[in-house]
This record gives sequence, structure tokens and C-alpha cells, in this order.
Amino acid sequence: MNLPVLFSLFSGLFTGSVSFFIPHAKPYFNMDVSTCFLRRLLPLIAMALLIATPLYARESPAKRPSKTVQIKPLVTCTCGYTLVSVNQRSGETRGEFVFNSCSVDSLRMELWLGSTMQINKVVKPTSATIIFDMPAGAGSGTYKLKATPLNCEGTSSSVYEIYFNYTPPVPPGAISVSPGAYTFSASSGSAYFAITSTTSWAVASGSIPSWASVSGGSGSGNGSFTVSVTANTWGAARSGTLTLTASGASSITIPITQVGTNCYRFDVGGFVGIEPQRLDLTNSGIVKVNPANVSAPKQIWQVEDIGGYKKIARASNSNSVLGVAGGGSSTGSQVVLQSYTGGDHQLWQQESVSGCTGCVIFKRKGGGGVAFGSPEDWGRGWSDTTIQDIRLVSYSDATTYGGNKWVLSSVTCPTSGARMAAEEAVRPEQRLRISANPNAGEFKVGFFLAPGKTADLGVTDLSGRQLYGRAVKGEGEQTVDIKLAPTVSGIVVVSLKSDGKMLSHRVLVAK
Repeated sequence: MNLPVLFSLFSGLFTGSVSFFIPHAKPYFNMDVSTCFLRRLLPLIAMALLIATPLYARESPAKRPSKTVQIKPLVTCTCGYTLVSVNQRSGETRGEFVFNSCSVDSLRMELWLGSTMQINKVVKPTSATIIFDMPAGAGSGTYKLKATPLNCEGTSSSVYEIYFNYTPPVPPGAISVSPGAYTFSASSGSAYFAITSTTSWAVASGSIPSWASVSGGSGSGNGSFTVSVTANTWGAARSGTLTLTASGASSITIPITQVGTNCYRFDVGGFVGIEPQRLDLTNSGIVKVNPANVSAPKQIWQVEDIGGYKKIARASNSNSVLGVAGGGSSTGSQVVLQSYTGGDHQLWQQESVSGCTGCVIFKRKGGGGVAFGSPEDWGRGWSDTTIQDIRLVSYSDATTYGGNKWVLSSVTCPTSGARMAAEEAVRPEQRLRISANPNAGEFKVGFFLAPGKTADLGVTDLSGRQLYGRAVKGEGEQTVDIKLAPTVSGIVVVSLKSDGKMLSHRVLVAK
């Protein structure tokens, strides 16, 4: 029975009639009850009302009228509250803010860039200064920091937000160089240095030794530079230190060293202690064997180690070396003065042999067992000063005959003054060498032109009409291949002009 029914029954007590509606009963049931009977039921009805009332109170809140709850407001922060300052920490990706209050134990921190919230978190301060990290990748701009206390509230004068500027710090520069040090051979040459860098860099000009030069000595990011050195014709090694500077990074020092030149006299082994004969160079650049002369700078040769082999060069020019003419490796091939290219025919393997004290031979690199020697006249060479004395000989002859063995004596490399005097003494040969003559229009022209000199090489017919021409640069003993047009035949004139002088030779072109 629900509460409205009970009230209906109760009201019927005063009318003397109660109507009952019984659901699903047919027909409708209506009963009049006497007042006396109802009065007897009154105690029972009162009891029912007492029971129904608490049941009604336990009904769903949704069925009961709503009620407003009064929330107690936060207390005012002791000493009030205000945000004092916000700043970026110098050189860092962090910021800090300072607040003033006596009773804040938690606050909400918000960081904004424009209308975008970057940070939203609760902070438990342990001091009045709070350090915070900027968001990863935060760029330059004006940011707003808002800090609101949670356990208390400020006053009307409290400051809760402050704008501040942030600039990402420039990361420290990083730089490395490879190789970190370098040793040059005695010859002139260059070395490449690779730079790995996140910043700008430069080779300090004041750190470059006088015997070295640097190209590409500055840049930004990854790069490279090249160090070139002149030939070291002195016996002692020399060294220096390059300084590599970099923005935002520590400088790097790069030690460089150039080994000294070892200079020697080459005496023919078969004449040691008898009548010293020595490897020599004539004024016209022909390699000869001549009587020993301690005052002759052209009888002094540089010897340099190149990968386990020896490069033998004239004392005044480390790029003018002994090499096999035409790059050959057959016995009888001439060994002449030529410009250094690093070819196998210009490198020699030194090997000790018996037969004389300190004797050595020099085998051609990759030459299949040949060495250079002076086979003519038991080592004395040709009397004709225009003929090259040094030839390739078999390994057997090199180890057997004294004219093909050498005894080296170490000497001081000539000073610059002596080198200059020696160069001044060298003049172009008094004739040109033609091979072959006659020919079919293709031939070789051999001549000596001092290093640093220039000349014009030409071919004309007998009427003076030019058939060929080119400029040549002095490299000591050298050879030029000439090929004339197919229509050329008969006698032609080959000429070499230098310093106002001319050498010429007639050649027969037979078709």
C-alpha cells in the first residue's frame, strides 16, 4: 500500500464511507463501511502511517526535491600571495619564477605561448624560487607563466601571471679533425685534413710555418683543408703546429712534421780506395760517372724513403729524380734525370751485397730483377759527355761487377746558396737529340732545360713555315714526342728557343 491510499482511508473516517478500487476486479468493487467499523481500524491505520513514513524518506534522491550545498571558501594566504618575477635562466633551457607568500604549500603552474598552453601541472614548492624546464623544442618568443595557489587564495592586489622572453641557448660548438697529426716526407707535397664540425672554424694564419701553406683554411660545419709543404733539403727534420679555432669550441692543435733530407755521395764500388769514381750530373743534365770532387754539389744526391723504396733526386731539386727512360725495365735501358711522378721506374730497392765494404745495389721496383749500374769501362762510363752512363743491368751483373755496386757516404745537404750556384751553372745542352732520324713523321726530341726555365719547341720546313710548336717548362732532362701531319715530308728543322738563344737540328721525314 502506498502513502496516497493510506491518506484516502484516513479521510474516509470523517465521511463514513470508503471506496476501494481493486485492480483487475470485475465488476468494480465499492463497499460502504460504517463509521464504527472504521473507528476500530484507526489504530491499525496509524501504525501503517508510522511504518510508511521512513520508507518514503528512503526513496531515490531524484524523487526528492534538490537541495543547495554551501561550500566553505578558501582562507586567505598568510602574508597574501603574489608572483614576483619570471625569467629564463641564463644560457639554459630552463626558467624560474619567484613568488611571495607565507602559507602556500601547493600551486598550479601554467605556461602559455599565445593561446596555446605549454605546461599545466601542480607544484609543491620547497622555497619561494621554483625552477622549471621549458618544453622540448621550445622556440624564441614571449611566454606567459601563471601560478595560482591551491591551498589558499590571494587578495585583490595579488599578481598571478607574468610575461617573459625566452631564447633557446646556442648549443656549444663541437669540432674534430682527422688526421690529428701528420708527417710529411722530405719532398714537397700535400696532405688532406677532414673536419667534422657543428660550428664555424678556421686555421689560424699565425700558426702556419713558413715552409707550409694552407688552402681552404676556413669554413662552417663539415669540410676540409689542405696543407702543402715545400721540399725539405736539409738534413734535419722540421716541425710546426697548426691551430684550428672554432666558434663556441676549444681550439685544436695539429702537429705537422717534415722529415729531413738525407744527402749522399754515390761512389762506384769497384774503385773504392783506388781512384774514386762518383755518380755525377753534367751541366747539361746528363747522368755520368766522373772522378770524385768534394766541391761539386752536383755529385750530391738526396735519398728519400717512399714506402720501403728509395727515391734518388738531385740535391737542388727533390722532384728531379733518377728514373728509367720510357719507364722501361729491360737491361740496357738508360737511367736518366726526369720529373718525379711516383712511378715504379723511379723507385729503387736498396740491397746490401758483398765485394766491397758497405756496397749496395739499387733494384728497380717491379722490374723483374734489374738494377742500375755503370757497366761501361768497368764502371768509369763513356768518355763522351753527351752519353748517359747509367743503365739497367741484370741482377746477376749487379751483384758481380764492381761498376754496378755503390758505396754511399752521408754528407750535409747543400745550402740554398750552393744550390743556386749549381743551378746557375746548368745551361741547355749544346745539341738536340733526335730519335729516330730519319723517320716517318713521328720522333722524339731530347734536351735538357733547367727547372724553372721555359722554352719554345718548334718544327719548321726549310722555307720557315711552322709545322709544329709548343711551350715547354724546364724539368731537367726531358723528352717530347712529336707527330707531324701526314702531308709533311722532306727535311725539317727542329728548334728549341730559350733565354734569347736557339738550338736547332735537321730531321729527314721520309714517306
